[in-house]
Amino acid sequence: MPPGAAHRRLLRHLLPALCLLLAAGAAGALESVTLQLKWQHQFQFAGYYMAQARGYYREAGLEVRIVEGRADTDPVAEVLAGRAQYGIGASELLLERSRGKPVVALAAIFQHSPLVLLARAGGPIHRPADLEARRLMLLPTEAELFAFLRREQVKEERLQRVPHSFSAADLMAGKVDAVSGYLTDETYELEKAGFPYLSFSPRAANIDFYGDTLFTAEAHAVAHPQQVEAFRRASLQGWAAALADPDAAAREILQHYSTRHSLEHLLFEAERMRPLIEPALVELGHMSPARWRRIGDTYAELGMMPRDYAVETLLYRPAGPQPLPPWVWVVLALAALALLIALYIHRLYGRLQGQMHQRDSSERNLRASREHLARIFETAPLAAIVYDQEARVLEWNHRAEEIFGWRREEMLGRSFFEHMVPEEAR
Repeated sequence: MPPGAAHRRLLRHLLPALCLLLAAGAAGALESVTLQLKWQHQFQFAGYYMAQARGYYREAGLEVRIVEGRADTDPVAEVLAGRAQYGIGASELLLERSRGKPVVALAAIFQHSPLVLLARAGGPIHRPADLEARRLMLLPTEAELFAFLRREQVKEERLQRVPHSFSAADLMAGKVDAVSGYLTDETYELEKAGFPYLSFSPRAANIDFYGDTLFTAEAHAVAHPQQVEAFRRASLQGWAAALADPDAAAREILQHYSTRHSLEHLLFEAERMRPLIEPALVELGHMSPARWRRIGDTYAELGMMPRDYAVETLLYRPAGPQPLPPWVWVVLALAALALLIALYIHRLYGRLQGQMHQRDSSERNLRASREHLARIFETAPLAAIVYDQEARVLEWNHRAEEIFGWRREEMLGRSFFEHMVPEEAR
């Protein structure tokens, strides 16, 4: 086999082996983590599904299990108990932190909260104050709405709180007078049914809080800073993909997570979410310390948390450069070794090619010299004869044939003296 072919064949085997080595090293290092959602599978969490579907989590070295929430699920409790490493909360994370629960906010997905109170239009409720003595479905964890009601001077003890059914059907059936819900979700049922409704948003009372926020436990962030940063980055990649192609995200939900909502419902949710996330104006996941301080001031003003609480303790701060894990060094060392071998083979091949080129050049020069001498010998105007030490004729040119009368074929190998020197003179 020619040396060049052998060299190329070796590289063809070596490079794929190196790629497999790197892939095997990365695949073998996947860390298993759990993400606890705050509610059931729907477009509200589309970014995490897309991070899973597009392989962003695996590229980050993570094997992620996404767990949907139920009516009695408390993501903060799940994360602090270690049953999940990451969770989805909202502005109440600041309240939990002020109460001694060490959570850390990683990224605010919703720049504005979708949480509202919904009531029948044309009924007895025209403004928040009308909610007193009315039947209201409101979750105890919806701190933002409690802050809103306090600012509107609605006395909580005057509310007729009823268990939440998590469906706008009870509002349409007249079983309750108002219900808490997401502007992006429950309103789909109302609009599809042609039900006239009013929505009371805390933003109308200058309570503009963050909505869904990715968080983890402080201890986990300290112990696994690289994993936390990788999970955050991959999740935001997933959100970018979901917002860029909501149809693909909705179909991913239907195919792999839940058929509770129709495709139309999921796309309605996606459309209503966009102005609350504001991806064209605000970087995905952005959190402003000043904004969190205003949220804290609002809670403090309404007596829901201490004044002058160090809000910054809630916010995630990316760790500085961390040492690479041991498996990375092993893979890098093996990759470096494979690269050195490839370079050594390449160098040997180059040297061999140079030698072969030099030899070919010498042979061409020698052949040209011989051809040149042959032309001179054959065209010489004088008889030219070449013989060896024993006087055997080796060459006999055309002029020798003319002068001496013997053809070249007759003289080659014959004794020069036998033909050219008389016997008596030998």
